[in-house]
Amino acid sequence: LAGAFGSLARPGLLAAFLATAGGTAVGIAAGWLGEPVGSLSRGGATALLALPPLVVALLVGMATGAEPLALGAAVGVVGAAHTGLAVADRISALKRAEFVLAARAHGIADVRVLFHHVLRLSCGDVLLRGAAEAIASVAVLDVTLAYLGDFGVPEPTPSLGNILVHAVESGLGNPIGLAAAACTFLFVAGPLTAYRTGPELHS
Repeated sequence: LAGAFGSLARPGLLAAFLATAGGTAVGIAAGWLGEPVGSLSRGGATALLALPPLVVALLVGMATGAEPLALGAAVGVVGAAHTGLAVADRISALKRAEFVLAARAHGIADVRVLFHHVLRLSCGDVLLRGAAEAIASVAVLDVTLAYLGDFGVPEPTPSLGNILVHAVESGLGNPIGLAAAACTFLFVAGPLTAYRTGPELHS
């Protein structure tokens, strides 16, 4: 399991970075900047969300040989669109809030108002949820691709999907391995279920 966590750490962290950094950029462009940049950014993010993550992962896997970092990058790009729309909605709602107008009236630069008052203080929870969901999505897609056989991370490279599939196939012959792999997957992928069943990010 240590190898699985190690193989999940790099693509997971890459996905989280791309989801938060890309989501911040999309959110600023779509929620803070004026037309036509805002409409173009929001339209591009919405179009990207129309692509199912599993289909994107399959295409990336066929093109790169299921390279873990490529999987993380694919999840991060899709996550950036999802998080970006959530950030854009939050920024749009706060753009004309009283504290923002007051800060501008006191001569505070727009850049500081945006990054300190709006993003740092008011959008941190959205970005954190986007990062956690990206990491969980990597785990879910890793296991899904492993069950599809040739599309997953090829052995002997350790991955959470390979370990879980092997534990399931071994059945009761390796109950400890099956329980450990299942608990690890639920621990990593738990945030995805929690966020999907909770309030929508861009509600």
